[in-house]
Parts: sequence; structure tokens; C-alpha cells
Amino acid sequence: NPPQTTDDEGHGTQVAGVIAANTDDGLGIDGVSGKYNVNILPVKALDDIGDGYLSDVIKGIEYAADQGADVINLSLGFYTYSVFLEKAVQYAQKKGCVLVAAAGNEAEEAEVLEEEGINLGLAFPASLDGVLAVGATKKDNKRASFSNYGNGLDLVAPGLFIMAPFPEKIAKTANEEDIGELYGNTQSGYYLKMSGTSGAAPHVSAAAALYKLKNPSAKGMEITNHLRNTLR
Repeated sequence: NPPQTTDDEGHGTQVAGVIAANTDDGLGIDGVSGKYNVNILPVKALDDIGDGYLSDVIKGIEYAADQGADVINLSLGFYTYSVFLEKAVQYAQKKGCVLVAAAGNEAEEAEVLEEEGINLGLAFPASLDGVLAVGATKKDNKRASFSNYGNGLDLVAPGLFIMAPFPEKIAKTANEEDIGELYGNTQSGYYLKMSGTSGAAPHVSAAAALYKLKNPSAKGMEITNHLRNTLR
């Protein structure tokens, strides 16, 4: 049986919805892989405001790998290198996982810091070897101003005002907390438009899952390299 994970912050539901929300049901959005047999393994590593410890993220990566996940979506990021995080990534890669991570949303801040001689680069784990680092684009296919870019960026995907499902139990606090405009109702479910590389990464994770469905014997790095070489 799948783990009983409760989303008390909303971010995980949004990301999972972009990947695999049901299609053709007349409700909400269609997930990128929603028409196909793609299952979500929910792994909660952060708290009810989206903060947490790197050690919990590491445990989450290892847990997902041990459970046989084919793709691990990491719509999160840090700017401090950790050898333990790198080892967890390598552990998952050896298990055959594709790792997809958000490049980070600090480009505007980074440009200011660069003038002062400080280079943030891509966030971790996106910047680690073998991880698909995903940046965000706008409707015109140009880079969203917040999206990190530069060496190590592998792919880009839509990341501006992405409509995605949001947990009903906390939907009514969305406007109060100024986290975005809320849509929907109790019957249709609630939806929120989110912007960020967190919304871009699951588009790539869904593409990786679809490739795996089409090619069941493909391992993680084969899928990773295929996406790098064909989705440009």
C-alpha cells in the first residue's frame, strides 16, 4: 500500500498535479502524463511552510530510490554543497533513478550579486552531476526572469503561471497568505497558478516517466541523456 502522506502546505500537490492529474474528466487541468499509467509516490521531506532540513531531503531521496521510483522530482533547492546530498543522488542513480531538479528562482538576485563578485550558480541538487537541471520559460518560450541559468542547465520547461491543483483543506488560506490567485470550488477542486522552476521541473519528470513507459528496460542515465539530447 502507498504511504499515507498528507500535504499540509500545497507545493507537493501542485507538482504532482502537473505530472499526473487526471485527464478528460472535465475538471481542473490535464497532467502531462495524466492519460497514462504513471503513479505518484508521495515523499514528504519538508514542513507545513515548505522549510526543512537537508538531512530529511537526503532521507527522502534514498527512500524513493529504495521503493523503486523510476523518476525522482526535486522541486526544491539549496545553495550550499553537501557531500551527503551528492552521495544520496549517486545512490539513487545507481538504483536506476532519473533525478530531475528545479534550477532555482534567484536569477534576478544573482545578477545583482554577480556585480559584487558573488556567483550563486544553479541550486543544489540541480547542479550535481547526472541530475537534470530544469529552468523556467514563459509563454513566448523565453526565460522567465526569475529562473536561474548558466553552466549546468540541461532543459527548460513552462514555469510561469502554471495552473495546478491545490489541497482543499488549505485552499481558503491561499489569498490570506498572498501565495496566488485561487480558482475552483469544492465540486471541481481548487487550483492555484504557481510560478517557479518548481513548476517547470515536473514537466520534465513527466516526460521521463513517459519515456520509461515506452521503454521499460531503460535505466536512469539512459533516460537522462535521451532527454538532454532531444528536448532542447
